[in-house]
Amino acid sequence: MVAVRHDLSRQRCLRTDDTQPIGQLVGLDPKSARLVKDVFQRLSARGCTLFMCTHVLEIAERLCSRIGIMIQGRLVSVGTLAEIKAGKDSALEDVFLELTGGSEYAALLKHL
Repeated sequence: MVAVRHDLSRQRCLRTDDTQPIGQLVGLDPKSARLVKDVFQRLSARGCTLFMCTHVLEIAERLCSRIGIMIQGRLVSVGTLAEIKAGKDSALEDVFLELTGGSEYAALLKHL
């Protein structure tokens, strides 16, 4: 644990991916998930750049100062949460679905 703490405190850039064990917040107990989020926030406050690949948009909404949305490996939107929402009073998930063709899901739900 001391080695991990030492290495993390010296990082200038850290990449996490929710498909990899170190980036997974889903499935952690609440205490552990909070610890990981707090570590990310402290590293960011110290000037460490965190690249976070996640499918859990609520986490991106809470933790990220800038967000990029990709479709099939192509960046289609990037900016602060406010810039991406462009004045819309909606969650990041709604904006994501709008950008990625989520209207198909809305049409499906009308028939249920």
